[in-house]
Amino acid sequence: MQRNRSDISLIITAHNEGLLLGATINSALAAAKEAQSQGFVTETTIYLDRADRPTSEFARTLAKDLDIPVIETDFGDQGKVRNLACQTASTGYIAFLDGDDLWSENWISLAMQIALKNKMYIVHPEMNWFFGGSNNILLKVDQESESFDPSFLRAGNPWDALCLAHRDTYLATPYCNRDIATGFAYEDWHWNCETVAKGYVHKVAKGTIHFKRRREISQNTQATSRKVLIRDTPLLLYPEK
Repeated sequence: MQRNRSDISLIITAHNEGLLLGATINSALAAAKEAQSQGFVTETTIYLDRADRPTSEFARTLAKDLDIPVIETDFGDQGKVRNLACQTASTGYIAFLDGDDLWSENWISLAMQIALKNKMYIVHPEMNWFFGGSNNILLKVDQESESFDPSFLRAGNPWDALCLAHRDTYLATPYCNRDIATGFAYEDWHWNCETVAKGYVHKVAKGTIHFKRRREISQNTQATSRKVLIRDTPLLLYPEK
C-alpha cells in the first residue's frame, strides 16, 4: 500500500492524570509500534485540556523526549477536544485514548484491518477492563451480530468514545456539548445514537482490550449523581418499529 501521509492519528487527551500519563503514552506507543509492523503509519498527539500543572509539566517533558506534539485547550469538555482534534488531523483515521487509560498492543492494527473494509465502520475493542475504582470487565457487542438489539440504545450505551473511525465520520457527526450544570451529559452515548441513525456500523475487534481507570469522582459519576439526561437524538425520539 502506497501512502503519502500518516494513516492514523492517535489522540491522547489529558487533564489531571499526573504521572499516570506516562503509562498511557507508553501504551499508545506500543500499539503504534505494532501497527507500524503491519504496514500502517501513525502519528501521536497529546491534547491538554485545562490540565493541572503536574500533568502539563510531565506531558511536555515526555513529549519533548519522544518528539510528540502537545496542544493546549481550555474547553473543559472532552467532546470539544475530540472535535478539534478531528478538524486539525491530516490522517484518514483517528483513535482516541484518555490520559489514564491503556490500549492492548494489538488494538490499532486489528481495528484498522476492520475499519479499512468499510468507511462506515466504527471500531471498538472487544472489552473494557476497568481498574482503580472498580475491577470488572465489559464485553462490547458488534452491531452486526445476532445478539445486538438496537432498542438497547434507548436505555443504555453499549460503546464508549474510545473507538477508531474514519476522520469523515467524526466530522460528519461532531460530539455534542457536555453541560452537567443544566442537566445534559453522556455525549458518547449521544454520538453512538447519532451515528447509528445515520447508517454507521459499530464493529468489535476481537482480542483487543481497553484498560480503563475508574475514579471515585469522575465526570460520569457526577452526571449519574445529578441524574442528567442525554440530548435529543432521532434514534431515541423515533425508534425503529
